[in-house]
Amino acid sequence: MTALRASLFFVLVLTAVTAQAQGTARPANFYQGTAPINSRSEAARLAATRTALDQVLVRMTGDVSISLSEAAQPILQSASRYVRNFRYVEVPPSEDQALAGAQAEQQLLVEFEPEALMQAVKNFRLPLWDELRPVTAVWVLGPTEQGARQLWPASRIELQLPALVQAAERRGVPLRFPLMDASDRSAISPLDVVAQDYARIDAASARYNARHILLLRLQPQGRLWSAQWALLRPNEPAQIWESFGDDGNTASRGGFDAFADVLARQYALRIAAGWVQTTRLRVVGLNTLADYARVLRYLEQLGLVESVQPREIINGDLVFLVNFEGGLDDLQRSI
Repeated sequence: MTALRASLFFVLVLTAVTAQAQGTARPANFYQGTAPINSRSEAARLAATRTALDQVLVRMTGDVSISLSEAAQPILQSASRYVRNFRYVEVPPSEDQALAGAQAEQQLLVEFEPEALMQAVKNFRLPLWDELRPVTAVWVLGPTEQGARQLWPASRIELQLPALVQAAERRGVPLRFPLMDASDRSAISPLDVVAQDYARIDAASARYNARHILLLRLQPQGRLWSAQWALLRPNEPAQIWESFGDDGNTASRGGFDAFADVLARQYALRIAAGWVQTTRLRVVGLNTLADYARVLRYLEQLGLVESVQPREIINGDLVFLVNFEGGLDDLQRSI
């Protein structure tokens, strides 16, 4: 009965699957963590390994306070079990730190075993956010030499807001910043961002192949800087929040976690390990071998999916037999 209900419910159109896959990306170094270390003793290495694992668990679960979770303690306490390799690296001080006399910091860089760690997260019933993440287009409006309200290109964002880039890497959220070339300038203006004109901003974001649109408006307010955020979605009011800092860089860092938390609540799942179900999934629109290969790759890379096999053809549509962990709702949200 369950398989029948699933086969009727999950009817996918090839173009929809392709669009979903194109609007996603895998963040680099997803299973890597780093931690400062002051010696190469075993005790120091074990402590640094646990800190590095905490960073990876934050990405995997979407929960910035995962280290405080009682369910996560068995994983953190046995952090060395999940290590694939590690090495010691020296991180040079920033320009300001160097001027203040700071020296290079020694860190432990740890790469963890993805499959073992994912299984542990499932075993201990922690939330799991698949590493195939939705891409977000970020439009930054702030002061430049040309005026107080200008749209920043990617080069300026990466130079002046490194804390935003680092926060996105820490949470495993892939961002795309606009080039602000002639194409962008003809498609969008600062007034569109101020007015939160979804139609124009969405059209301008299409070239960046993003699933979500995030607006960030930076401006000085007295001695502080304000970062005003807006998450835009079709047919929904904008979700608004604000953060502050001594400059635009620190203000942007302070507010990014709120956005990452929204995504985590939407995409992170709690999966009961070992609860494997089988369902029939019918895909409409497969006309070539390349179509078949594309859909198969997409399904196989989903974290819940154990295996995918073609089963039969019904009126020209291909039916796959899918073995997956969790419930039918989990599979639906994952797809």
